[in-house]
Amino acid sequence: METETNGSIPFLDVLVKIGTTGQIRTSVYRKTTTHTGRYLNYRSEHPLQHKRSVMNAMLHRTDAICNDEEDKQAEISIIKTSPIENGYPEHMIRFPIKRCKPKKREETRSLAVLPYYPGLTDKLKRCLMSHNIKVVSKPLRKIGDILGSTKDSINTNLRQGVIYSIPCHDCDQRYIGETKRCLETRHKEHMVDVRYRRFDRSAVTRRVQLGPFHGLATVVSFRI
Repeated sequence: METETNGSIPFLDVLVKIGTTGQIRTSVYRKTTTHTGRYLNYRSEHPLQHKRSVMNAMLHRTDAICNDEEDKQAEISIIKTSPIENGYPEHMIRFPIKRCKPKKREETRSLAVLPYYPGLTDKLKRCLMSHNIKVVSKPLRKIGDILGSTKDSINTNLRQGVIYSIPCHDCDQRYIGETKRCLETRHKEHMVDVRYRRFDRSAVTRRVQLGPFHGLATVVSFRI
């Protein structure tokens, strides 16, 4: 539980404070233990619009969250230094903040999604845009594709929210079940019902009257 400290409390990326006159003030909140100031580096092989979007996102967040001019100027001073620390040239940092204007509705155009190759993709983009084809670029390979997941894989029997299958030993029929709890817990419940022959508790135990099942709780798919 998060409690108020010095008249302020964070909620997601918003810091809610009580002003001197009792009004609510909101500003951008960065968790000190996790915020590193790292953004998409300017030297990364990404399309230029991806790098510009880093600035646009920070400016838009400032304009959307900060409802006091003093807090907004303090946030702008942070935004001025963060991109430079990530290799951005000063000419890409334009202030004061331009107010977001509603975009005009564009006519429906064809869309092409291209992997980003420095130099080549830019030429293809100019060529396709001359034929009124909108181009979206995506990085060829991300760091996450190289490093993979850093989380330990969860044992099948410890997964929750799964759909499981119990095949019959004597025929091609199978029992399909679903549980929100741990699969191992549901497996034990089936085993107890079979051991004490609780035929009124489960379709599995009723099937045991006709012949034993081959196995219990074989996972066939997982619920998203």
